[in-house]
Amino acid sequence: MFGIDENTTDALRYGEIYLRGKTSDSGSVTPELTDTIKVLQQELALSTDYEELRFGPYAQKKWLTVTSTHRYPPYATDDSFTVSDYTYTLSDGAAAWCTVEKNSNNEDYLSVSVADNTTDESRSAAITVTSSTLSRTVRIEQKASMGAVYTDGEKIELQPHDPTKGNGVNVILMGDGFTKSDLELNGTYKTAMVQAAGYFFSIEPFRSYQEYFDVDMIAVESPESGVNDSATPSAPVINNALGSSIGKGTSITWNADQCAQYIISAFPQFKHGTLSDGSLYIDEEILVILVLNTPRYAGTTSLYNNGYCVAACPMSTGAAPYDFEGLVHHEAGGHGFGLFEDEYVYSENATIPYTHIAQIKQWQQAGFYQNVDFTANTAQIRWKDFIGPATYSYVGAYEGACTYGLGVWRPEEISCMDYNIPYFSAPCRMYITNRILRLAGKLELSFAGFAAADRVTPPSKTKNGVPYRTMPPLGRPRMIEVN
Repeated sequence: MFGIDENTTDALRYGEIYLRGKTSDSGSVTPELTDTIKVLQQELALSTDYEELRFGPYAQKKWLTVTSTHRYPPYATDDSFTVSDYTYTLSDGAAAWCTVEKNSNNEDYLSVSVADNTTDESRSAAITVTSSTLSRTVRIEQKASMGAVYTDGEKIELQPHDPTKGNGVNVILMGDGFTKSDLELNGTYKTAMVQAAGYFFSIEPFRSYQEYFDVDMIAVESPESGVNDSATPSAPVINNALGSSIGKGTSITWNADQCAQYIISAFPQFKHGTLSDGSLYIDEEILVILVLNTPRYAGTTSLYNNGYCVAACPMSTGAAPYDFEGLVHHEAGGHGFGLFEDEYVYSENATIPYTHIAQIKQWQQAGFYQNVDFTANTAQIRWKDFIGPATYSYVGAYEGACTYGLGVWRPEEISCMDYNIPYFSAPCRMYITNRILRLAGKLELSFAGFAAADRVTPPSKTKNGVPYRTMPPLGRPRMIEVN
């Protein structure tokens, strides 16, 4: 048995323990009785998922997640260290209106509650979280009053389409985990929706065709702020309007029926239907961007085979391309509108299973997943027109997609459907362009017509030049058949 002191530095440290067998009477040691144990020790770290919590004038509760490598097992019978060991203090005078408590079921969560602010001034406080030698401060701000607010279910136009471009192509933005305080006119909620729309149109070819789109938002008021964590035992239950929850890995679920009901109420002209499980769906080719009020990195898109799609995009605060913008590009632009498959390779030596191939081929017949194929024959592959012209010398048959390294091919070395970077492959740009034109009632472009107008420069990075992935793959699209 050996012990080590806590690593209070800001870097990983390592050492070696040399083991040697007992010497013989002659003083020599048998070589096979020697060994070396390498010891690595993680640096001490402390973080909170928010640096600031903002409240409106109403009584409200929010959750703060505390993560520390200084941990202990208060209920464990083994050596598993599962709970962050920390203390917290609230700034002087704030206890009269602000309450902070550890969740009794999982102490990694702090509930922060404020009372109604009946004064005529905003008020502030600070929570200081301390773990071993580290500390973090979270600011608390509460408004004294609010102006007018959007009503729950209200439709707000963000951008009308240019009528000279044909029929409007519909994109609807709505959020979950936003409270009444967030729904102040031109406040937090609208800022988040406008930001998501801006990200959607910041990548080609959406940027060039933005005038073809009708963009609206629907106000959705949640009783509590945030998104549920269904993968963490004893995590607090958050009462949000659409039931959004992040599960294992980066997969997201939500109440699809409730989501559709909001859309039907705001857009009574949209046709809708009922699935076999009784839940509603929209019987129109529209994209819904569901913005989730959480800084976590996750993402999932529900693809209905009639063209109705809902892309769940948390407001991730991760570094690009694992941020909110990267999620909107990948989930909403790539899966939700482009109808593309993932191009990740996480199992380089694994072959894509036949059952997976059969499912993809079935959906390809309906216009989905045109960015992957199951042949390396460049004369037959789906994007064969792009292979050969000097303009698209970077397009080819690159093995690996759908998380598998073998048996499936993608058109370019790197793209948004792999690393979330703000770049769609040339074949994907053409598929997106022609879907926009089709929904607008315009003629689709031939390869020659598309190539003549395409002015996008591919990224200089190859896969070998991209930083090692630090995030897990986003949840695979959820495929739903309506007929």
